[in-house]
Amino acid sequence: MATVIAADHHDSVTHGHASPPGRGGGSGRGAAGHGKTPIRRLIDLFRLEWRDVFTLLAFALGVGILSLVTPAAIEALVNTVAFGILLWPVFVLAAVMFALLFVASVLRAMQTFVAECLQRRLFVRTALGFADRLARTELASFDGVNRADLVNRFFEVSSGQKSIATLLVEGVGIIMMTLVGLVVLATYHPYLLTFALVLGGLVVFLLFVLGIGGVRTSVAESYAKFDVAAWLEEVARCPHTFRSGAGAVLALERGDLLADRYVSARRRHFAVVWRQTLFALFVEAVGSTILLGLGGWLVINRQLTLGQLVASELIVTLVLGSLSKIGKYLEIFYDLQATLDKLGVIDRLPPEATQGDALPAAGGPLAAVVELPAADGTTRRLDVRPGE
Repeated sequence: MATVIAADHHDSVTHGHASPPGRGGGSGRGAAGHGKTPIRRLIDLFRLEWRDVFTLLAFALGVGILSLVTPAAIEALVNTVAFGILLWPVFVLAAVMFALLFVASVLRAMQTFVAECLQRRLFVRTALGFADRLARTELASFDGVNRADLVNRFFEVSSGQKSIATLLVEGVGIIMMTLVGLVVLATYHPYLLTFALVLGGLVVFLLFVLGIGGVRTSVAESYAKFDVAAWLEEVARCPHTFRSGAGAVLALERGDLLADRYVSARRRHFAVVWRQTLFALFVEAVGSTILLGLGGWLVINRQLTLGQLVASELIVTLVLGSLSKIGKYLEIFYDLQATLDKLGVIDRLPPEATQGDALPAAGGPLAAVVELPAADGTTRRLDVRPGE
């Protein structure tokens, strides 16, 4: 079973170190014959694990709906206190709220368990894929390639496991809570519907416009990181070469050059995450301010109850509070794309041909001639006649 993840880049790892960016190692160009983008690879991976992914999405939807129990309960409490002084509705409300929050906690626990199972299968799938492809790869494809550096890509699976679990449990949960919260907010008043639509549009702008270049720069950063690691392995592999004065200078200068390239790649990637984070913080501040003013105006004009205003503030606080932390999850998402790209390097190794040649048609028994080269340079020949 070959690994399901393919690579986009020509990673020219020769004699222990990869080519610098722009010449293969971190160029960011797709590999010939493997035009899949990291996003496409992620979709393929989810397609293989669709049952668990669907289960996690269902749990996340349930958690998102139940996360609005607190705002709804506070709205009911405010309205109860405003229109009466009976105590028993408060106890009933508290009991219902506890039951629903308990269900939400159970769903979160199940999310964690399912995500753990998914991580285990991802590890096994990747390990077997590496073993299968390495065992069936043409030997000529390893010429001039540091195999240890190639196999080092496997350690990226640990990062991929954690990233997928975090995004499917926390990231999807935030998305579901945001969608459900905006839908509930839109039911209170047409003005709040407009507010929800504008806020949703700003989120789309944040993700798909300000995020342009995020995956590409993350992959380039990952390749620059592996360039540094490959060079350090080369220095460790050839200690006598770098023991002399000139060799030591070369080791330091090359290491400094590759480290500088990594810092530059990291700076370009962080610029994307930074602008998204700043925009999210700006939206949080402006959105909270607008809702407070708009909600207060609607309450004064008796178009919104006090309970609805409090619930709206809590919902928007939850949504915008999650939005302000989006930089963390975007960074995890970009790292996951780079991880899938690096794990896919094994799929670019050409497998040995196993189909053979078709035998010519014959009217009678066939003979077999087998030649096997020996270690001493001679060739062993075995003739098998028909009937033997």
